[in-house]
Amino acid sequence: MIYVDAAGAPCTKKSSFLGSGCFGKTYRMRHTVDNRLLAVKQNRCIGAAAEATALAALPPHPHVIAYYDSRIVSLRLWLVMELVGDGETVHPAKHSPWGDTITKQVAAALAHVHDHGIIHRDVKHGNVLLTHSGDQPLRAVLTDFGLARATHPVRATYPPRS
Repeated sequence: MIYVDAAGAPCTKKSSFLGSGCFGKTYRMRHTVDNRLLAVKQNRCIGAAAEATALAALPPHPHVIAYYDSRIVSLRLWLVMELVGDGETVHPAKHSPWGDTITKQVAAALAHVHDHGIIHRDVKHGNVLLTHSGDQPLRAVLTDFGLARATHPVRATYPPRS
């Protein structure tokens, strides 16, 4: 088994659940080889491979979710990505003091994505994750590329990030 839950036990979906969307559910898991905490999204159908293709076509950017790997397990596509904070998404009322910072960071992410031929097509506050702790500045990360489309044929030209 490659992935275990955050405590190191064989992964149980219930204890590791982060959130869900139209195409699947996301879990917090730990990689057993390098001990890294990751977000692993289980898509309901293999047809959701467009998300993996879009993410794999993008070079790293601090405000775009980092994509590491994808696997087909039991006829479901699993995407392995960066774990951003505790899965907190932008709430317009709660995060209004940081509105300018969040907007600039999401705009930078979209510019990067568009520069590489991908159109996100689902930008909303629920698809922007936030991380901030103590001495670290607020960081907004664009995620959920399930509806993304390429403006031209793309292929995974960037190696998975470690």
